Amino acid sequence: MRNFFRTIGILWFGGVFAFGAWGTYAYHNPESAFGEPSESTVATVMGLASVDADSDFGDQWDQFQDGRERGKNLLDEVERTRERAKDEIAKVKARKQYGDDWGE
Repeated sequence: MRNFFRTIGILWFGGVFAFGAWGTYAYHNPESAFGEPSESTVATVMGLASVDADSDFGDQWDQFQDGRERGKNLLDEVERTRERAKDEIAKVKARKQYGDDWGE
């Protein structure tokens, strides 16, 4: 019986250690640890983050749905900002290549 609990303890310690090591790696290298999150993942995380633990279930569900919508809107805004940045970078490159009278 002692060996059984010793094995369980070793496995628990190894799991906690591995989770801590992965968490440290993810903290310092989030892009390589997680990759590019999907739209639904970001929206779900935003929804979960907006839930008040002291509310009842119906209010929590509404808070979750509102948070998901805010997450989707945030992703849309990030995409629009990314597109505007690409356009500005293209304009700067064109100005460097063709000068100031290159036109729009």
